[in-house]
Amino acid sequence: MNIELMSPAGNLLSFIAAFEAGTNSIYLGYKKLNARRPADNFDRILLTKVTEFAHSHNIKIYLALNIDIKPGEISEAARILKLADEIKIDAVIVKDIGVLEIVRRLFPGLELHASTQTAVTSVYGAEAAVGLGFKRIVLAREMEIGEINQLKAVPVDKEIFAEGSMCFSVSGRCLMSSWVGGRSGNRGGCTAPCRLSWGSGGGNGTFFSMKDLLLAPKLKEICDAGVSAVKIEGRLKSSSWIHTIVSIYRKIIDSHGELNSTLIEDLKKFSARETGIGHYSSHSQLTGRNEEWSEYGKKAAVILKTNPEQFNIKSEITINERNGKYFADVKCEGLSREIALSSPPPPKKAKPVSINEIADTLAGELPIKTESINMNIPDLMVNGSYIRKAVDEISGVYKGLIKKLNDLPELTKEEAEFVAYKTSNKIRTITLDMMPDKIIIHHENVADFASKPSIKHVKTIVVEAERDLSGIEKLSDKYNVIVSIPPVLFGREPDAVFESCLSVLKNGISAFEINSLDGLEIVKKLETYGVLKKYCGVWMNVLNHITADKFYELGFESIYADIEADKNEVKTLAGIID
Repeated sequence: MNIELMSPAGNLLSFIAAFEAGTNSIYLGYKKLNARRPADNFDRILLTKVTEFAHSHNIKIYLALNIDIKPGEISEAARILKLADEIKIDAVIVKDIGVLEIVRRLFPGLELHASTQTAVTSVYGAEAAVGLGFKRIVLAREMEIGEINQLKAVPVDKEIFAEGSMCFSVSGRCLMSSWVGGRSGNRGGCTAPCRLSWGSGGGNGTFFSMKDLLLAPKLKEICDAGVSAVKIEGRLKSSSWIHTIVSIYRKIIDSHGELNSTLIEDLKKFSARETGIGHYSSHSQLTGRNEEWSEYGKKAAVILKTNPEQFNIKSEITINERNGKYFADVKCEGLSREIALSSPPPPKKAKPVSINEIADTLAGELPIKTESINMNIPDLMVNGSYIRKAVDEISGVYKGLIKKLNDLPELTKEEAEFVAYKTSNKIRTITLDMMPDKIIIHHENVADFASKPSIKHVKTIVVEAERDLSGIEKLSDKYNVIVSIPPVLFGREPDAVFESCLSVLKNGISAFEINSLDGLEIVKKLETYGVLKKYCGVWMNVLNHITADKFYELGFESIYADIEADKNEVKTLAGIID
C-alpha cells in the first residue's frame, strides 16, 4: 500500500516514539504560533537537531504554522519560516494566507501544505488551493469518502486524518472556545468546551463530544481514493500512545490494508472515548460518551530505545587558573565565552568547602545538562558564598549562550521591509465608530426588504444564499447588493452555487463575497463571464496586513476583520496607528 504514514510530535519523546514505530513523516510545531500551544513543542536548537536526525533516517518533517497570525506576530512568523528554510524543513502546514504569501515572496524553496483549518471540502476549494501555491491539502475531516474521490482529478497531494480526536465544528470554523472559554481554537488555544457536559431539556450530557476517529479498517479504500498520506492526530498525547498507535498503523499499511480484530481492539484501548469512522460514510452517530476508561492506559509504558540525550545541547564548562587568577570557559554548540572569576578570599573557620563544589552545584542547577564540567585548578577550601557567586556568574553566561543559540534568525533589510506594516498604504481608509452602512440578511428575507422603504444610512445589503437566489434583483433599486457565497460547501454543492451566481450575474448583480477557498474559485470562474466586484467575507479570517494586501492584490475591494480580532487588531487592519 503506497501511502505515507504521518505522526504527531508534541515533544522530543513523542518524536522518538514516532520514529521507532515506523512513521514516514512527523509534524510538529515551533514554540509559538501553532495550533497546539499547550504542547511542549520545539525550540530552534531542538527543531534543528530532530530535523537532521529525521532526514538521516529518510523521515520527513513538517512544521505546523497553522493558525491565524496577528499583526504583531508577522515578523516572528517570518523568522520562523526563515529558520524552516535554513534547516530544510520538508514543508510548512499553513492556514493564514498571509503566511503563504511570506513563503511565496521570501522563502520560495519551502513547500506549502494547506492546513485542515483552511476547510477544503470540494474540488473548487482544492483548485483554489493549487492556484495559491499549495502542494498538498489536509482535507477537512467532515468530508465523506465519495467527496474525497471527487478530488482525484485535482493535481495536488491529498492528506486526511485517520486517527485521534475530532472537533464538533467544521474545520477552521469553530468559535465556541473563543466565546465560551475566552481562548481561540483558531489560534491554538482551544479550551474544548465541546467535551463538557451541557444542559438540555432538563437533562445534562456531552451532546457535542465527538467520538474519536478510527479509520484503520478503511485504509485500502482511502488509498484507492487517491489520498497520499494518512495523519494521526495527537500532539498532546503521550509518547507511549503515539508509539502504540503508529506501530499498529504501520502494520496495517505494510500488510496492504489487511487487519484483524486484535489490532482494532488494541486501537480502541488507547482511546478514552467511544470510537467511530467520523464523517467517512455519513454524518450520523458522531457523538458519544466522553470516557471509556475500562481499558484506557492500562498497558505498560513503552520503553524507547533511542537515547534522548543525543539531542542535548553539546556544551562544556572548564575552569582554569592562570597566574593565580581564575577563569571559566563556557562552550555551547560552537559558541563560547570566557569570564574572569574573582579570586577566592581566605575561608572562614566555620564550614569551609572545597572549590570543586562549583562543578557539583553547576551540574545540579543548569537548566540543560552539560556534557562535562572540568576543574583544572588546585583543590582548596573556600567560603560557601564564593561557590554561590561563581555558580551564578557561570550559569548566567551559560543561559545567555543558550538563548543566543535559540534566537530565531534575523530578517534581512529587504525581508523586514516586506513584512513591515506600511503606514503609507492607502488601501485601508475605513474609520472605526462610523454608522454601519451595510447589513447582512438571509435570502428568505429578500422579499420583505424589497417591499419596504429603504433603511436610513444603509447603502449595501449582503444576501446570504445557497442555491436559491431568485428575486434578489428586486433589492438593486434601493441598495448595492452583494451575494455572499456560503462558507462551507461539500462535494457537488459548489456547482449549484456557481450556477445560481451565474444566473444573477447575467441579470445584472455583479458583486460577490467569498467566505472560503470554494468561494475564491467560484468567483474566479464567474470572472470569465463578466467583470465582478469582489469582497472578502468574515469567514476568510483576515487578521493581519499581509493577508489583507494579498486579497487586494487578487482584486478584492474590501475585507472583514477577523471575527475574533480585538480592538487594536481591528485598528491595525483599518490603518489607524495609535
